[in-house]
Order: sequence, then C-alpha cells, then structure tokens
Amino acid sequence: GRERGMSTAISDARAEAMAKIRASKLRAAGLVGEYARADCELGHRLYELAKSGVGAYVHGESGRGKTYAASCAVRMWVDSGGKARLVSAPRLMEEIYAGFERDGDKRALDRACRIPLLALDDFGMERPTETAIEKLSILVDERVKAGLPTIFTSNMRIGVLSNSWGEVPGKRLASRVIGSCRIVELEGEDWRVKCRP
Repeated sequence: GRERGMSTAISDARAEAMAKIRASKLRAAGLVGEYARADCELGHRLYELAKSGVGAYVHGESGRGKTYAASCAVRMWVDSGGKARLVSAPRLMEEIYAGFERDGDKRALDRACRIPLLALDDFGMERPTETAIEKLSILVDERVKAGLPTIFTSNMRIGVLSNSWGEVPGKRLASRVIGSCRIVELEGEDWRVKCRP
C-alpha cells in the first residue's frame, strides 16, 4: 500500500510539473487564457498547412474566430515540441521599433524571422508607415526564403490591405504574403456577441 501511495504521489507531482512546463511554453508562445486551450477545425487545418511549410492568410470581420484558430495552430505546434509565437502585428512592430530606437538592436526582428511558426494577429492594424512596410517586408522575405510558415489574421482582404499600404513597396509586400499563404475567408456570426449570456 505505502509504495503504491508514493508511486501515485510521484506520478501526480510529475504530471503537475509537466503541466506547469506546458503552461510556461504556451505563455512564451503568446497563448494565455482560452487561447492556451484553443481547439477548432480551422486551427487543425492551419496546423497541418504549417507542418507542410505553408502559411495562411485568414481574414474576416471581427469575432469570426481568426485569432482563436491561429491560437489553436500555435498550441498544437508547441504541444508537438516546436517553437511558435502568436503576436499582434502592432505589438511586434512596437518591439522592433523599440530595439532599433534604443541602440540599433534588431533582435526582435531577427527572432520573428527565425521562429519556426509565427502567427501575426491583426495584420494590417499597424500604422502603414514606410518603415513598418519595410520591416514587414524584411520579415516576410526572410521567412519565405527560410521556408518558415506564417499565419496572418486580418480584418481586411489582402487586396484592400495592399491598397491601404499603397505604392510599390505595399503592393510587393501583399504579393509576397499571397505567394506564401493559402487565403482563408471566415464568414458567419460574431462569436463574441453570440456567446454572451
């Protein structure tokens, strides 16, 4: 009896430690709360695409499940032992700018270029400055050259985004995104409104 009890206690402690490690890895990947438990059919499809080296451009109105699906793909990637990150495009741009302004540090951009799976949420919500388009172009170009998948989520169709970025650099960036991704349009009801009590 006593050995069995110790074995169960060790097993429970190991399971608890593993759960803490997993939660830490998911947090590092940008997944907290419901996003750390995200599970949906589209997320599974995005994960399968990413495993084959193909990214996705997921667009639709707010509340359609874009971030949730991207979170599911990132969670599955992390759970399979890989490194991934979900970050909003405006937040990533802030990190990149902060490094360059501080001392020319480009580590934030380098990390984003190298992470095996990057999910850029709210793509197109960053201010479309010349510098932003330049940094995003570097990011997309480096990831494409390295064969690394990127999942983009956006409220805008890529053509609308291309027009809002304007000129040759913006159209070139949009073309690169289209060339590296499957386009997925989400329609339907706003889940955030539908799920309210």
